[in-house]
Amino acid sequence: MAKDDKVIEPVGSRVDPKKDKPILAWESPDRVIYSKGALWYITVVVIALALATILYFQHLLSGVALVFAAVIMFMFMSQSKPRSVKSAVYTQGIVIADKVYRYSDFKSFWITLADVPKARLQMTGIAGGVLTMPLVGVDPEQIRLYLSRYLPEDDDKGEDLSETVNRFLRF
Repeated sequence: MAKDDKVIEPVGSRVDPKKDKPILAWESPDRVIYSKGALWYITVVVIALALATILYFQHLLSGVALVFAAVIMFMFMSQSKPRSVKSAVYTQGIVIADKVYRYSDFKSFWITLADVPKARLQMTGIAGGVLTMPLVGVDPEQIRLYLSRYLPEDDDKGEDLSETVNRFLRF
């Protein structure tokens, strides 16, 4: 293909949120806010102090510094508010947080129904990650049925380990 040759895409193969009308559109938080009382903060500090003490007596001072830095970050992150994510489903693809994706950008999808129901979309490519679309305020079954028209559903997969740990830690 020469340098000046252009790839011509078929009409209607791109999602244009400004021109096209979505099949479904919604806005939802990306996570649940858990209430954290004084006991939660005391527990975090006690665990951090115990770990820092063990590291100190093993003469791992950089580990002690790392534990204190992690606790400070953990405390700040625990106060952060969830981000509101705008999502939409079109006949040619989907839009998540103002980013446009075609169905051909994904290998498969699956739905998780934890605290925040989410559609998880496996991206194509060698380093294809997983894209998450929160489903608060919309029927997850309706999204599952619509996505299954364009993508195979991967029933084997569930939520990530990080989500399970975050829920356990009430983070």
